[in-house]
Amino acid sequence: MTLSIIKLDIGCGSRKQNDYVGVDVARTKSVDVVASATNLPFKDNSVNYIYSRRCLQHVPNEAEALREMYRVLTIGGEAKIIVASYRGWLYYQLKHLRRNKAYPAFHLYAFYSLRKKLRKAKFQIIEIYRVKTRKFGYDIVSESVKMGI
Repeated sequence: MTLSIIKLDIGCGSRKQNDYVGVDVARTKSVDVVASATNLPFKDNSVNYIYSRRCLQHVPNEAEALREMYRVLTIGGEAKIIVASYRGWLYYQLKHLRRNKAYPAFHLYAFYSLRKKLRKAKFQIIEIYRVKTRKFGYDIVSESVKMGI
């Protein structure tokens, strides 16, 4: 019997990772499942890997989104969650003010705040680090795992 590996790209927008199931609140060509990060339509312990880039910061209830990600992960399943840092917030604010678009939420992150939220959702943190993304900003990348109870 072969077990299938299920990988989700939560908040994929139009840039879904290869070999992932794309999940987003809005339909695009890349989206396979239209759903909110706070209400994922997957069974408990059914997903092996979660990738989420710059999605969590826009979810009004980020704690619920993290609990949902944890719920659907298998024991030993991994999550790579990427958020914009405080500096990234300034970039987004300036860029989107010019476009007259607003996000329903925009949470600010630092290493300690992301670490605290992940631990509260019961994730075991493997590593948190920064990746330069713009002239004056960076993203914060967290790699975590769901440990057995």
